[in-house]
Amino acid sequence: MLSHAAWGSARRLCVAETVMIALLLSVLGGLPVSSDPVLQMSLTEAAPETVGRYQKYEATFRLSDSYQNPFDADEVDVRGVFVAPSGREVTMPAFIYDRDEQLWKVRFAPRELGGYQARIVARAGGSRRELALPPFEVAESDSRGFVRVTAEKPGRLEFETGGMFLPVSIVLWGRYLSDLKDELSELREAGINHFRFLMDEKNARGAYAFEHAGLPVGEYDLERARNLDELFDRLESLDMYITLNLIEHAEFRVNEPYTWFGDNPYNVKNGGPCEKPSDFFVHPEARKLFKRRLRYIVSRWGYSPRLAMVQFWAEVDFSDGYADDPAAVRAWHQEMADYLHAIDPYRHLASTSLTLRGVSTAYERAGLFDITSMDVASTELYNERDMAEAIRQDAVYILNRYQKPQALAECGLTHEMFSDDRDTEGLHMHAALWASVMSGSSTTPSFWWWQKILDYKLLPHFTAVARYLEGEDFIGLRPIEAESITYTAPPTEAICGDLSAPMPVEETAWGPPTDDALKDERGRFVVQIPNDGRPLGVQVPRTLPPNRPIVFAVDYAEDGEFVLGGWWLPDTGTAKVRARLDDAEVLHIDLPGVGWEGRFTVYRDYLGVPWSFPVPKGRHRIVVENVGDAWMTMSVDLCNYLRPDKPNLRAFGLGDPTRAYLWVTNRDNTWWRNRMGKAPRPVSGAVVTLRDIRPGAYEVEWWDTYAGCVSGRTEAVADSSGSLSFSLPTVARDVACKIRPKAGPAGSTG
Repeated sequence: MLSHAAWGSARRLCVAETVMIALLLSVLGGLPVSSDPVLQMSLTEAAPETVGRYQKYEATFRLSDSYQNPFDADEVDVRGVFVAPSGREVTMPAFIYDRDEQLWKVRFAPRELGGYQARIVARAGGSRRELALPPFEVAESDSRGFVRVTAEKPGRLEFETGGMFLPVSIVLWGRYLSDLKDELSELREAGINHFRFLMDEKNARGAYAFEHAGLPVGEYDLERARNLDELFDRLESLDMYITLNLIEHAEFRVNEPYTWFGDNPYNVKNGGPCEKPSDFFVHPEARKLFKRRLRYIVSRWGYSPRLAMVQFWAEVDFSDGYADDPAAVRAWHQEMADYLHAIDPYRHLASTSLTLRGVSTAYERAGLFDITSMDVASTELYNERDMAEAIRQDAVYILNRYQKPQALAECGLTHEMFSDDRDTEGLHMHAALWASVMSGSSTTPSFWWWQKILDYKLLPHFTAVARYLEGEDFIGLRPIEAESITYTAPPTEAICGDLSAPMPVEETAWGPPTDDALKDERGRFVVQIPNDGRPLGVQVPRTLPPNRPIVFAVDYAEDGEFVLGGWWLPDTGTAKVRARLDDAEVLHIDLPGVGWEGRFTVYRDYLGVPWSFPVPKGRHRIVVENVGDAWMTMSVDLCNYLRPDKPNLRAFGLGDPTRAYLWVTNRDNTWWRNRMGKAPRPVSGAVVTLRDIRPGAYEVEWWDTYAGCVSGRTEAVADSSGSLSFSLPTVARDVACKIRPKAGPAGSTG
């Protein structure tokens, strides 16, 4: 073996001499050398002598021949083989970098310290050639390594070197990198350390969609790929992470409002194999082509720990093929996730996203998150009146159901709700950020309207939660909630809290309940709504189809209101909503469908606007029915509903017997009540009790969740039964705390 010094001299030789040395080394090493003169390789620049652990090693070389499609491994297959100090061999696919110059690159991130051996292996047309690369040394770096899922169930994200990774996240789309440079820095300074990136043709304005209809299907735009190189370099400099979203559902739609399939490279009209969108999931050539794309992603950007996750689809259930054959969609995801993990030595996380809420049964039709190789369960959540409770429900459901990390790929208010200044204070985002962190989610939600966040100057919400998380590690903690929240003395002013009924989004025909216990004597679905803050115990369907009434059995603590909000309708037909209070009609509304364009104009006149009627104190039966010929989706709020003898608060978080993180929120503090002009009614004189805490003295560190700073410290003692009680400050909106053992003499718990 040549020494490092000898290699240094060899690098200064001309390219031809370098090739001869490489061939000689191959022979001396007993490696087979093809006699085919066509396939030759040579380094075009010096390969690195040293590289940091988990950092980019890159070698650039030239092949002596060009190929019709250098992206097709069946035509030319080039790989880098790296032998670690432990003897472990790692293979990374190489990639074409410049077709005119026949320049190729291999990128690699070493995971072990010490000396590495490396070579490039190329196969084409029956020929095989190896090019030995100079040995290199790997030194320690400050990189935390690749993102992983913890061994503990239900699962969190962690770094390979250890420690929690909890992305404070956003969605980026619709911009070139040149436009994003300043904004990325601004986002990072605000505490955002991750973003989901839609890299399709429409959302990226063509800057990053390296597979597009302007090229033969299965070939890639190398100029656009270089834009992504630049983005990954930017991520490294900013200490940020990215989830690459590969397919937007609209790319596989022929129906309004998105008809992007006409511009899809997989469309047979553009030279692809698919006559219709659903062919993408089943056509052998389409599956092969998408695997080729995955291989190129792994070869070019798989080296980077900054790539947190590969997300195959954005809203796959909105594609035209999803409803046609859910089993085929599941098989496709199984195949692609397994393939990605098979070719990726770093095993980047795999996922896909669906439009529906976690507790919605509709999203489970294809069973995508039951697939073991789908590492993260990603759903969406929009327009909930009570964002905190909805997010908490989803997190609990998915974590228990799938025992894998849960993330909201999108969240917020939709265009119709957010673009006309319905929440310029960002209260819905504030609630979503804190509720996700405190419910066991693996990330904060990725908010869609990133430009609105900048325009409305809402980044301080992200900064506050990022500061709270700094230095913390939730691995091993379980979701907890307060055993009780009580008053120390009867309040001077009784507060009957409002209640937003949590309702999963299901824009499909909802069938009648099969459980007879949920029906009344006339076979109608009955929802019992307790007035003491307990969960409903049943999921209320948001879709209201024709002639399937819902009965709400209510018990108002004081005189209040029943508030019905409209949300979505089909393009045609009319939803005719009728509501009866104890058999007297109190609401009569006809809502005609207006087509897709009308959703952005006419719909705004009533979208989310409440229709309400008064309800006297006490027990009643409220029947809501659609007697029209078009389905609709709705929301339900009960104002002045909850009993006043209990503080109008919720408290939940994460903990184990020795520490806890708690978020306490005033139920009044929702974006919806704020939009209705209802200020939160502060709650004072409340005491919270936690269970299963190790006996001893504890410090309670209080946090201002808006300023992102410590607002005070108190002390509390857990008794011999494991009960820990402490007084809450006045809660006008929400507060958070960190509960840790108080250090006693000689470092013991006091």
